[in-house]
Amino acid sequence: MVGLMSGIFSLFRELLVIFKPEKAKDAHLFWRCVFITFIISSFWLWASEHKQTLELQGKLENLTVPHLNGEFNTNLNDRNGGVVALLDGVIWNTGATTSIVQWRVSLVFRDGRVIYGDIPIGPNRRDGFLTYKSLDGKSVDFSGSNYWPSNDALISQGGKLAGWMIAFFPNISKQEIVSNEAKISLDYLDVNGKPWTASAILSTGNEYVPKTMQDLGGEPATKPQEKPR
Repeated sequence: MVGLMSGIFSLFRELLVIFKPEKAKDAHLFWRCVFITFIISSFWLWASEHKQTLELQGKLENLTVPHLNGEFNTNLNDRNGGVVALLDGVIWNTGATTSIVQWRVSLVFRDGRVIYGDIPIGPNRRDGFLTYKSLDGKSVDFSGSNYWPSNDALISQGGKLAGWMIAFFPNISKQEIVSNEAKISLDYLDVNGKPWTASAILSTGNEYVPKTMQDLGGEPATKPQEKPR
């Protein structure tokens, strides 16, 4: 406020003295300048404090609130009168440490139709694995320890959860899904009860060869050793 009075408004008063000396002698001029300066200074102070408050809230939110972001790929196969969808990918966390307690996979069609997938129990977390035949005919092994629905590991700030899961959609074909360019949605709930979503469009042009968990940063699938007879 002192800076404004001794700077901008002192210049304003000097200009009045030069160009309109009769107004410069007005007894109320000084107090008008003081009032205007007070209003401007109050606004500047509020704006500065508000900015600092928002920055502090952002820092506190990063320490207390998780922020999850997921990316995944999908491979579809017709099987048992329906479609089996294999999803594998990574969930990143840029906020507070958390874990995921619930998973859901759904197909969303352009006409508004939604089909929810059945999620089976995964392989044994300690030594189980799933062997999946990829589009190029190769076998890809997925470890039970990375099966998302049974993985309650903590995801720290800056950390990630690499994993995979399977969902079965009955009474539908792969052709129907890709020809309608349905969206597959991966919904997950953190331990605080906050929902998160990642999604992808399924079409003929984005056929996908499953990756290994090592490519995603997870644990490799290790097949149990057969005991000698």
